[in-house]
Amino acid sequence: MIFKRIWWKFRDWKFDRKMARQRKKKGFADCDCWGMNYWFSDTFVKMIRTLRDMKHGAPEKEFEEFDNFPLEWVNNTAPKLLEIKKSKWDEDELDFWGDEKYFDRWWMVLERIAWCLENCNEWYEDPTNPDTINEYEEDYMKQSWGEADEKESFKDWWNRHWEVSEVDNKGKPLTYKMKEKKVDKNLEDNYRRRLNEIAQYREECKNEAFDLLKKYFYHLWD
Repeated sequence: MIFKRIWWKFRDWKFDRKMARQRKKKGFADCDCWGMNYWFSDTFVKMIRTLRDMKHGAPEKEFEEFDNFPLEWVNNTAPKLLEIKKSKWDEDELDFWGDEKYFDRWWMVLERIAWCLENCNEWYEDPTNPDTINEYEEDYMKQSWGEADEKESFKDWWNRHWEVSEVDNKGKPLTYKMKEKKVDKNLEDNYRRRLNEIAQYREECKNEAFDLLKKYFYHLWD
């Protein structure tokens, strides 16, 4: 078993080296193309936030979108901006930059782009943002899959949830199908409803992020 683990680690290391060579040669690796939507909602988010904090300039615009950002979001985000400003500038500089409102607004616009892209990721859940949480999921999964058992082997887990649906002429399994489990009708309806609501919310976040990117695309510089 230990040799198998060593082999997997070596294979992963070899793959990572190959991807690193590709990035050095052409600026991206093949694996970066396997989920570019997740690249936007993960890697690109980190890039935007790095630019947000390291920028030395800002476009001289009104940033009128700022006035329409949710007030609660602005209130929750503003302390982070103040913390960064205090860490980068002394009091005299802080007073100076405080007069240049477009610097603060540009920081907020960049953070809003990152935040919206992060929240449009279908796997992202933020405990502080109920719009990303399906409160019925835990009960639904328990009824669908049963209680999780960390000691259960993969084989036992597989046999508990899947059954053979087709065999060859020698009786060897060809395909499997999931064993259907009865889920409470009200629970399932609520779970599906919340899935649709969350999907709609993520769609709105995606659209807002790309509307901002469309407008400020040529201003994504340091």
